[in-house]
Amino acid sequence: MNTFQVILLCVFGGFLVLGVMIFAIGHFGGQTTTPPILMWGTISNTEMRSLLEQMDTMQRGILKVTYVQKNPDTFDKDFTEAVATGVGPDLVLVSQDNILTERNKLYIIPFATLADRTVIDTFIQEADLFKTSTGYLALPFIIDPLVMYWNRDLFQGAGLAKPPQYWDEFSGTVAVLNKKDQAGNILQSAISFGEFSNVANAKSIISTLIMQAGNPITLIGAADATTPDEVTAVLDKKFNAVVLPAEAALDFYTQFADPSSPVFSWNKSLPLSTNMFLAGNLATYFGFASEYASLQSKNPNLNFDVAPLPQPRSASAKITFGNMLGLGIVKNSPNLSEAYRSLRVLIGSAPLNILSGLNNLPPTRRDLLATSTPQSAALTVFNAAALQSRGWLDPNPQSTNTIFSDMIESIKSGSRKIGDAIGEANVEIQGLIK
Repeated sequence: MNTFQVILLCVFGGFLVLGVMIFAIGHFGGQTTTPPILMWGTISNTEMRSLLEQMDTMQRGILKVTYVQKNPDTFDKDFTEAVATGVGPDLVLVSQDNILTERNKLYIIPFATLADRTVIDTFIQEADLFKTSTGYLALPFIIDPLVMYWNRDLFQGAGLAKPPQYWDEFSGTVAVLNKKDQAGNILQSAISFGEFSNVANAKSIISTLIMQAGNPITLIGAADATTPDEVTAVLDKKFNAVVLPAEAALDFYTQFADPSSPVFSWNKSLPLSTNMFLAGNLATYFGFASEYASLQSKNPNLNFDVAPLPQPRSASAKITFGNMLGLGIVKNSPNLSEAYRSLRVLIGSAPLNILSGLNNLPPTRRDLLATSTPQSAALTVFNAAALQSRGWLDPNPQSTNTIFSDMIESIKSGSRKIGDAIGEANVEIQGLIK
């Protein structure tokens, strides 16, 4: 071996030793090559930071995620600007209401990386809203289902042992629960249906009735779609039903605000349905699981309970509306592989079980819903509702809220027939999608 070869071997040996030292320092000397992951969302800092701290302890410092709470009113604007300037988050919590708005900013997790069968078997069915033809835009992180709260004192005082399980039972409850004064003013009501402006969660309630009737409101990859991922408004479609599903749903909903109807129970002069319920003058209130603690704290003396949302008697599947937050990866993140690894950790059984304990909402994983023991009677109802939760791809939540409001008002005022009002609403929703 000549002198040049000896020198060359020494140099390579030195590089090898240096590399081993750097590796050792990075793994055992307190330094790390793992990039920090920034996560944005609209849920409270308290919940997320508590979850991340517990997971950081369980992961022995491997999970490096920082959470920033954003204002829900400006989230879309903030997110768009951050992505455009290259300073956005790596992970983001996105609502099913905003998935259409945000989908071009999200990385599609391909089926080759996360199999479709795995997602179907692992999460609640509403996860389908995050699905594309090639993969998933996000994975379910939080689910907040619509349920029925009922005043036990009012029901028991009327001789009713339990709240309705089916919508057609309300015709009987109205007769014994409604109370009016001599002038015909409603003093006590069985149900706050028919109006829009003073009915809390009106769009979600109406959406549920339409979906229960058999119409998904929007559809991905419809028969006349030009691409597999094209979204189409289908509010005016029959889906092989005898009666237009949306028409049946709206006819049922609006009858409770019709003074000529035998089930007349609600009008615009009444307070917001939440306040009417809290005052003890509304027998049933349709709200989200997340409202349970608030209702308790605002009136500790209110004797109420929670029950599943009523269903059509002939329905083959139980459906309620679910506000769902999914955890997605931002497409232009410089740390895609680490963001995906962090996402997989956070949607695991342990963190989602911890999160359920922090926010008192049901978990989104089927294994937890099947094996966990609910810590309260209310959570038992919430867990069942999580499995029944559905939603629709909303092109613009604020605009569609106005569209639904106008649709109800035009039907109530008689300015449009129900079918015409539905057709106009469908055209407007399709315009927002386009």
